Amino acid sequence: MNLTKQIARQFSAVHVGGNWTASSLDDALAGLDWQQASKKMGSFNTIVALVYHINY
Repeated sequence: MNLTKQIARQFSAVHVGGNWTASSLDDALAGLDWQQASKKMGSFNTIVALVYHINY
């Protein structure tokens, strides 16, 4: 397997699980609705904005 495929597989695992951290975005965001994810808390970024930047 070449390096590009290995990197792509690792990025995919971060999203859906099975990676070196034993956590995933799918697990972390499970049960979160869009109202909670888009709620602004002080000067912090919303979850929606953070997930957008991760995926971009």
